Amino acid sequence: MRAFLSSTLAACAAILLLAPATADAGPATRLKIDHSTSAIFQFDPSIEGNGPLYDAVSATVQLRNCPVGSYSLHMEFVQDGISYELTPGALGRGEINCDATGRAQGGWTFMGNGLHPGPAVVTAWVTGGIVAESSRTVRIPAGYNQP
Repeated sequence: MRAFLSSTLAACAAILLLAPATADAGPATRLKIDHSTSAIFQFDPSIEGNGPLYDAVSATVQLRNCPVGSYSLHMEFVQDGISYELTPGALGRGEINCDATGRAQGGWTFMGNGLHPGPAVVTAWVTGGIVAESSRTVRIPAGYNQP
């Protein structure tokens, strides 16, 4: 029995040594949050367009080294300890599509009348076959963007 185990172990070791090395899987999928948001702009969340206006900013992300496909993008936005809401219809997540170049871009708009120029923290993550996440302090630029 001992001879059988020794020969089996030797055969397994030989297979591992002689097996061709597998190719690297390539660079890991990476999610990068852009360093600043849009300027503050006014947003009306009502369906009819006659509701109150709220300050809003858009935060964007870049997804790199991702396989072709559609993935779920989730984002959170916090400034001065206050978590700001996504604009209506977003429900906390959306879709980001990676093309044949292994790249995708996406983002969300957040609203609330406490928003002001200065630092905020954006946390983003992607799910649905791949997992990538990132958190970054971003800057809301001074000034307003009035369309």
